[in-house]
Amino acid sequence: ADIDDTELAGAPNNLTVTIHEEVARVCGIPQDTTFFDYSSDKLDAQAQTVIVMVADCMNNGALKGRSVIASGYADYRGAYVANADLGLARSRAVATELVARGVSADRIFIRSYGEIGASYPGDMTIDRRVELRLVEQTEVPVAR
Repeated sequence: ADIDDTELAGAPNNLTVTIHEEVARVCGIPQDTTFFDYSSDKLDAQAQTVIVMVADCMNNGALKGRSVIASGYADYRGAYVANADLGLARSRAVATELVARGVSADRIFIRSYGEIGASYPGDMTIDRRVELRLVEQTEVPVAR
């Protein structure tokens, strides 16, 4: 399957979170990191708590009107395309949770880096994550 690098999270089929330093600072969120289990896109309770804080900040706080990019990653195990799909599924999981918390889908973009930049050898746990950062005013994510 051919995968675009970036796509809008609000697509009809879009039914470890690392908070970028700027998002954490602006929203007063601890910069904890949540990692995903191997071959999983399920958010744990810690990740959901962080997403609730981000959503509140985007709906009522300092990030009102701002957009975010959720970038999904995977470790190097598995096929390259499968890892790209998994990274996308992870970023979609975060986007879906933000939308469920009232954030407009047109303010959330998703991207998959799959296994690009994965640790080898090393602690593969850190590769199974989603990084959440602000969209800069000059960035224009590509929508599919």
